[in-house]
Amino acid sequence: MGQASLRALPTTNGAPPITSPNHPLTQQRTPCTSSPRPSQPDEHRNDLPCLCTPAHERIPHPQRTICCRATPMDIRQRFKRRLLIAAAAGLTVTLIATLAAWPFSYLRHGQRVTERRMYDLQTSVELYQELAETIPRDLDDLRTHNLIRDGQQDVLDAWGHPLQYTVDGDTYTITSFGRDGAPGGVGLDADLTHDTPYPPLATPTFTQKLLHPVTQSVIATCAITGMLTSILCWLLARPDWLTRPKILSLAIPIGAVVFGATIVGLILALIHVPPFHSTH
Repeated sequence: MGQASLRALPTTNGAPPITSPNHPLTQQRTPCTSSPRPSQPDEHRNDLPCLCTPAHERIPHPQRTICCRATPMDIRQRFKRRLLIAAAAGLTVTLIATLAAWPFSYLRHGQRVTERRMYDLQTSVELYQELAETIPRDLDDLRTHNLIRDGQQDVLDAWGHPLQYTVDGDTYTITSFGRDGAPGGVGLDADLTHDTPYPPLATPTFTQKLLHPVTQSVIATCAITGMLTSILCWLLARPDWLTRPKILSLAIPIGAVVFGATIVGLILALIHVPPFHSTH
């Protein structure tokens, strides 16, 4: 561009107009190019869109978008989700396996054994009454007629305490003092009689159910299975799977682990329940 094509630029402070071709205000601007600016680092030359490019072309393509690193808040949320999934899976396995293997019937096994032994003694008393036309005054009368053996097994309850035989006129009562062997009590310690082998007070209390050795073995086995399930689910719930689009994909593997662990825990818990021929 020659000197003649330069146009004088006015000034605001009354100074003479600028006509120098080398002045920044008089230099002609050139279109934007893809070449980097001299004062701009090379690593940022493709980050700044060209101003002469149409707006719809300056919008970055979704495939070219670079994912940012997870923020501390995202890391905390994923950790909470991971912990919640592991804890929920472990508790689910523990509760289901415990309820399925809970020894409901075994807890009253001693009372059922005692009922059978009182019935056997009652049968001996009725046989004596047919022979002697009166009821026996004590258990020695039954032994005299060989209606019970000399051994003590036939006159003991399931907990090893002697059965009490009392007479009141023409009636008799066969009594067991329960697990504690003392009069009174509730639950497994309640008194049982031959005509009322299962009184309302004989229902085991929650404390007796919880502290029973068999119940404690079942609960411990199911709790250990639940802890192992939590550890396995913690390993399955990887942080990159805990985003909202992917978190539902964990349902199938987590569900399979919970189902399998419940079956295993139930089998292991049932192993700790003794056979019903035990008297304790």
